[in-house]
Amino acid sequence: SLQRLKGGQSFSPRKVGPEEDLDVFYRRQLLEAERQNYWNQFNLGLLDKNATTKLVEAVEVALDGQPDLGPRAKLQQLWSDDDWLEQLSHRLGLRQTRFRRLALQYATLRGYAQAQQTLLDIADGLAPDANLAAQADAAIEANLQQTQARAAAFRREHADTVTRLETYTALRLLLNRRRDAVHHLGEEGVLEPAETRKLIERVEHQMFKLARGGVL
Repeated sequence: SLQRLKGGQSFSPRKVGPEEDLDVFYRRQLLEAERQNYWNQFNLGLLDKNATTKLVEAVEVALDGQPDLGPRAKLQQLWSDDDWLEQLSHRLGLRQTRFRRLALQYATLRGYAQAQQTLLDIADGLAPDANLAAQADAAIEANLQQTQARAAAFRREHADTVTRLETYTALRLLLNRRRDAVHHLGEEGVLEPAETRKLIERVEHQMFKLARGGVL
């Protein structure tokens, strides 16, 4: 579940242990930073619960055993073409199911690409040496280019859906910022506690309605 995964969201650079391999330690640090980036995107409203869960689960798999910066099999499977779903959606009227699948694909493509770009920005600074930095940069850059190509193809094939999804994301961001602003005004004493709670509940009700089907 999302709550279970959220227990491991914290990331802060640490020193390598006496028995740790530098390469393994470095790759693990990068994957932990990637996981934290997804939580940051979620907290900002850039990712919803379902997309965050999928992305964090993919990082957990990459962290299991030898940390792997390469392509994520769980995400590759998610992004694969769903011809069977396309056919069924027309035959059985499963347009809602198809749209939710497309929404999850697009959100994870966008979130993964943003995380890979962030890793490129920090990889050299975390690297124990230039050789390991170069190897990591190459793997992350390959991930980013592949994902950007998939996202571009997705936009071409599902232009109308992307427009609806980007509208939904913009509304979610707006509501997140509105809730944060009300919370800040309450902390500063500009609003009474009761009024703060009332306004936050109103915004969260709007967020709930949006998540339940504002653009679906």
